[in-house]
Amino acid sequence: MKLKKIIFCAFFLFACSENHPKKLSKIFIGVDHSPTEINPLTTDSSISANLINLIFDPLFICSENGQLIPNIIKKWEILSEGLVWKLELRKDVFFHDQYRLKTSDIKFTYDYLRLKLSRGHSHYLDSVKDIVVDDDDHVSIFLKKADNDFLTALCEFGIAPQHLLEKTSDFSKFNSLPIGSGPYRFVSQSSDSIVLKKNENYFSKFDSLDRIDVKVYKDQKSVLNHLIAGDVEMTFLTNPEDYGALEKIPSIKVYDNWYPRLYLLGFNNSHHLFSEPDIRKALNFAINKQSLIKSVAMNKVFLPRGTLRPDSQEYESYAGNDGIAYNPKEALKILKKNGWSDRNGDFILDKKGKPFEFSTVTFDGENLALQTLKNIQTQLRDVGVLMKIETLPLDQYINRVMRKSDFDAYIINLVSRPYYNNDFVFWHSSQIKDGMNFSHYQNKKVDQLLEEMRSEVDERKRNEMNVNLQNELIASPPGVFLFWRKMPIAVNTRFTGVPEKRMQNLRDLIYFKPAH
Repeated sequence: MKLKKIIFCAFFLFACSENHPKKLSKIFIGVDHSPTEINPLTTDSSISANLINLIFDPLFICSENGQLIPNIIKKWEILSEGLVWKLELRKDVFFHDQYRLKTSDIKFTYDYLRLKLSRGHSHYLDSVKDIVVDDDDHVSIFLKKADNDFLTALCEFGIAPQHLLEKTSDFSKFNSLPIGSGPYRFVSQSSDSIVLKKNENYFSKFDSLDRIDVKVYKDQKSVLNHLIAGDVEMTFLTNPEDYGALEKIPSIKVYDNWYPRLYLLGFNNSHHLFSEPDIRKALNFAINKQSLIKSVAMNKVFLPRGTLRPDSQEYESYAGNDGIAYNPKEALKILKKNGWSDRNGDFILDKKGKPFEFSTVTFDGENLALQTLKNIQTQLRDVGVLMKIETLPLDQYINRVMRKSDFDAYIINLVSRPYYNNDFVFWHSSQIKDGMNFSHYQNKKVDQLLEEMRSEVDERKRNEMNVNLQNELIASPPGVFLFWRKMPIAVNTRFTGVPEKRMQNLRDLIYFKPAH
């Protein structure tokens, strides 16, 4: 018997032995959109941002309550009432090409994001006055003023390799093979898959997945079919109707542990139809959010109260209730006051011979957004407003909405986390050109409140300002805050260690333990 075993092993070039090698552990993640570019300096896609958290390292990790947890920082000191941050870098952090990550890489990354006005990123660093590299291990960051949003930069922005990016403005080569210092390294990408492998030289050792395969499918239905079949082992549940069905399948567990998302029907406030706050408010009155929740989201979402997160204490105590209640008569009254009426009997409002007609863009695979728009289309038609729906591939949607502002209206879902303040980057007028104020919203009161909130260190006062901010966003809305929805994930039950309460991002895959 022993001789037979020796012969068998020889046949397979010594592939087997008395001590079996460790079986590689991996997970297949299913998505319905391909990432655009995995680069912390330029990415504007949420899918790409999730992968950035695996490939690149931020300076700190922010806990759910906003506490700073050192990541690649060994020690830090905050001086001059928060205006000076002195940081000491760990010596054992290396990029995947074996170059050591130095403080000069921190300066390069932060300077690029703040001075190149990287869209959606620069405002978190616009309070930075200077960054001084003392040596390879020590760096000092000087702020012009105290800034609560600066904490987001410390926890969100992965550090990019200066030696690969400093001397070029064309990042295409780097984007095809991104190199970071994170717990996983990029291996390959095709039209339908991305492969990451464990960084064996990572400074913080973890016993988890050896490989992560991201599989790209044409739509959410295809992802779920492969999840049920076992070909996909984790995915985000973007459609509420899928929750209950999947919970009945023994091999799948649904975790309600991702941060909630706010769905917004955003208007281009520079468009002649939406330039007046009264018109935007009238359209709010014309949309029945309770009906949307029942017919589209199956009561698995929450009514909005401005932009307050539904899992926050402010949401529960907010006296503004649910914002602007459904009132089609009030909508028609406001529209008529502003010169809109049906003069030719076609049941569409018109003004100066032109109908009240606009187009709203969404992107492929966002079934919940599409069904929501179809319901809104019917509701607006009841008050004589004609809304068309335009569905685009994700890359075209990003280009038109986020880069060119080439739209009448758009639907988007905004991720909200305790330490990640979306309000400034979405609603402050300074963010129209280089931020994420895609709606071109301008409101002096909102600007002032957002600026005061950024510098206010007293939490009670900051919460009071936030209430005033919500009141103003409801009085002069940038669009229609439709509903909050949870973003559960479905995971194959062969994995343990999944954070039950909250996953900060895909970086928490380091806690997943596969059963062999």
